Amino acid sequence: MSSGYRMKTIVSFVEQYGFKLMRQRKHLIFIHHSGARLVTSKSASDFRALNKIKSDIHKLLQNNDNSNHTS
Repeated sequence: MSSGYRMKTIVSFVEQYGFKLMRQRKHLIFIHHSGARLVTSKSASDFRALNKIKSDIHKLLQNNDNSNHTS
């Protein structure tokens, strides 16, 4: 699987959760409308990469949601 294909897969996967690609160099940096920032590898080679990204997204959004309610 080429790194370009992996990158497109990651981008489309993360965008399903409301994140937009902010910039890309060695990493992909996404921003959520709530202000949460997600950083992923540009070429995730691990077969568990999408599961880890999904876990990171849930943690980010849960933490961001909790911080909004405590203010």
